[in-house]
Amino acid sequence: MIAPGAEYTVEDVLGDAQLAEVTAVKNGKVYHMTDAFEAWDSPVPSSVLGSLWLASVLHEEAYTPETFAKDTAEFYKTFYDVEIDTSLLEQ
Repeated sequence: MIAPGAEYTVEDVLGDAQLAEVTAVKNGKVYHMTDAFEAWDSPVPSSVLGSLWLASVLHEEAYTPETFAKDTAEFYKTFYDVEIDTSLLEQ
């Protein structure tokens, strides 16, 4: 997983010869965490969404991206009284 705000991209990681033997790189399973709303990897209440996002990426069959989008919208509505555009969560 590449954290929001990183100065490198998924393509950079996948193309780095020093990382070529890393299983995630070999399998093309490198992901960039969205920062469409805020950084979910920092110590803020919404950081729980970072864990849920990762679950939806790694275990899509158990926690679908659609469920994640619904849960994220509900979180922002409940805690911040904000309606979000869940299309920004699409990978």
